[in-house]
Amino acid sequence: TVNVAKKKDEQIIFAISSGGFYVINVSNVNNPKIIKNLDTHGRPRRVSLSFDSKTAFVADLDNGLFIINITNTSNISIIGSL
Repeated sequence: TVNVAKKKDEQIIFAISSGGFYVINVSNVNNPKIIKNLDTHGRPRRVSLSFDSKTAFVADLDNGLFIINITNTSNISIIGSL
């Protein structure tokens, strides 16, 4: 299962798949580039962004909810979990 969220007015998408959480530059749709990957060590199922697009919420079937700072897409980090 792949789930995708996009920041408004940017060429960046956030996707989850069996490999974890991905930040992908889609400015060239014919040649998308993975900027960053974060392994959730489980089975991520959904990704949603905060209203200000500074935080991503990743629901993982095995490990709960990850809260990820996406302010700097080249340097994302888990800032909390439930």
